[in-house]
Amino acid sequence: GKYLDDSTPTILPQPVAVTGTDSDPDYTAIANFDPRTASLYSRYISAARTLDGDNNPTTYDIHDGLSVKSAAFGVEAEVEFAPGWTLTNRFRYADNSGSFVSPFPASVGDAQAIADGIGGAGSSIVLASGPDAGQAVANPATLGGNGLLTNVVLFNVRLNDLDYLVNDLRVAKDFDVGSGSATFTAGFYGSRQDIDTDWLWTSYVQTVEGDGNSVLVDIVDAGGNVVTDTGVAGYSASFFGNCCRRNYDVRYDTYAPFASLAFDFDRVTFDASIRYDFGSAKGTITGSDTGFGAGVTAFDFDNDGVISPAEAQTGVLPLGNARPVDYDYDYFSFSVGASYLLTYDLSLFARYSQGGRHTADRSLFSPAISAVDGSLPGDDDNGVIASVDQLEGGLKYQGGNVDLYATAFYAETAETNVEIAPLRLTDNTYEAFGLELEGSYSVGPFSLSAGATWTDAEIKESLNAAVIGNTPRRQADLVFQGTAQYENDVFTVGLNAIGTTDSYTQDNNQLKLPGYTQVNAFVAVRPMDRLELSLNASNLFDVYGYTEAEEGAIPGNGLVRARSIAGRSILASVRIDF
Repeated sequence: GKYLDDSTPTILPQPVAVTGTDSDPDYTAIANFDPRTASLYSRYISAARTLDGDNNPTTYDIHDGLSVKSAAFGVEAEVEFAPGWTLTNRFRYADNSGSFVSPFPASVGDAQAIADGIGGAGSSIVLASGPDAGQAVANPATLGGNGLLTNVVLFNVRLNDLDYLVNDLRVAKDFDVGSGSATFTAGFYGSRQDIDTDWLWTSYVQTVEGDGNSVLVDIVDAGGNVVTDTGVAGYSASFFGNCCRRNYDVRYDTYAPFASLAFDFDRVTFDASIRYDFGSAKGTITGSDTGFGAGVTAFDFDNDGVISPAEAQTGVLPLGNARPVDYDYDYFSFSVGASYLLTYDLSLFARYSQGGRHTADRSLFSPAISAVDGSLPGDDDNGVIASVDQLEGGLKYQGGNVDLYATAFYAETAETNVEIAPLRLTDNTYEAFGLELEGSYSVGPFSLSAGATWTDAEIKESLNAAVIGNTPRRQADLVFQGTAQYENDVFTVGLNAIGTTDSYTQDNNQLKLPGYTQVNAFVAVRPMDRLELSLNASNLFDVYGYTEAEEGAIPGNGLVRARSIAGRSILASVRIDF
């Protein structure tokens, strides 16, 4: 049994300055906003007012972040029901709910330009929250210590019901085959996943400041009219064209018989497995997207009898115009592999696999699902199955104090997906060649391990013909890691490094994400039995490292929205074993 009630801040891309060129960019922190430590969460921005999933006015706490409530219960049993035959059953049920709330910068720019974009030329700015709320901004160029504002769309997803029921039943038997042995396994998997979520957005304008000091601002047009409500520009995804207010209420049932057979002879091992997945999706979806009816209305949140410009942009769910989701799907997976022992410590291996994954709710609100009856157009389930074909082979060496592994691979992946910022459908096929190297060495108390993966990936097919032949976004040519450690009975000390070379921010292959190396360190001391004192440092040298960016090229104002790794953090702990 398990019960979890947890809330964690979720940091989305943050404002970052970029100079140089797309092919050789220099990402730097904005004055008064360091992406390693700062976020757009703020002590002065706490409440999000909007309509809930039933179109009733309500307020949510922005600081809930990613909140999870989960009560889970599981049972596992194993029994030998006949000589050599073992039956294993694993059952689990989880009652899950929560929320996902995080500010997403739709755009970042000069404060006056942002104000004029909302209220028209000659607009002025008034602080709307924080200790100086109500004070007019005399000089927008110095606002927040950098003269910037950001238009924020608050990602506010209510996870009403994500209950999950799963059971895995399998039987297995080992038996002799000539001079070798074999293991046979067969079973049946079944699961039920509920997805009942509401996507409720609010759009507002805030300063770009770190240390939790960002504040909301109101925009006043040249005629003296306030066009925002305490910083709110619209009670919807106003800066995304009022898209994406949605409700998902769908149940996914998945069933899968499977079997595997493995042989082990003197120098040769061989295994093969098959799995057939089939299931159904049933429920409804509702949204402010095209085809559902009007997704924006006017609502008097403050009950003053006057509809403000922000209240005139209130997202609403067209509850009486829900679309059905009603389809069945199936796909077949298999894997075949073998290894051959060349010498006592050196072996050769190869494997070919073909399979897929049901994309479930990621395919909703897309042409993959019929808008009329919720079926799969033409009874073609390719649009809801992400497929993978992979071939790999290599060498394994395990001798003395050294272990070495080399794997060459080829993979072709097809995926249909929907993005919301901006709203677009992707239907891509990717091809990748690569080489993965791993190794470890140990002598006495000292050990060293390292690994690296080189990948040459390409977009082979896409709805966007302009990106065919390009490298997939955020796919670096090389990623690597290594750990050096010294350990004896009294203490352990070591360093770990992880890194990546350059990659592209988007599939258009213009703006690059610079490569980086993050170093972590750890030390643990055991002054007596059952007691350990440890100190861990993450990102020891406090480097900048960017894992994604929304822009495909450096914009005219030199500001992008990028997600950074966290800055240096230190954790001290005491462990007592009983």
